[in-house]
Amino acid sequence: AAEIRRLLGYKDGTAGGMMTTQFVAVPKTATVADTIEVLRALPEDHPTVHYVYITDEYGKLLGVNSLRTLVLYNADRLMGDIMYDDIISCLTSEEEEDDIPAMPVVDEHGTLLGIVTTDDAWDAIEDDVAGDKTKMNVLSIAGITVASLMGLFLYSLILLQLAGSLHLGGLHY
Repeated sequence: AAEIRRLLGYKDGTAGGMMTTQFVAVPKTATVADTIEVLRALPEDHPTVHYVYITDEYGKLLGVNSLRTLVLYNADRLMGDIMYDDIISCLTSEEEEDDIPAMPVVDEHGTLLGIVTTDDAWDAIEDDVAGDKTKMNVLSIAGITVASLMGLFLYSLILLQLAGSLHLGGLHY
């Protein structure tokens, strides 16, 4: 429950609002074998893992490895020794992300908080488009309503003009 409250605190459309906290992170002292065991222990319904994030003892993001990297190195290699440390990440307040399968989201201290996946970003874009379509439909209906009322008003004016020119039973309308 605390996790959900924390995530709801981020503005919609930002990395913090789109991120998931379901990612795999291991300490830099973990071996390739340790990391593979962590991956094997994930529940079957865990989201797809593209990368394993490497952190220090405080949770600060230090590096990343793809799953391909794990299978290329010996089981006894330390993740801190084989990690890619030129990381692209974003702050929770950022509204755009690069086109990569999963981008780490960090706080102002570099602590790994979650990831934004391409699927999350596409969902946000689709929601924006759907919202825009709804607004356009509402404006279209409002425009039709105003046009109809204007037509009715003009029709009433013409009828009043015609009625004013008629004489019925000595009464002048």
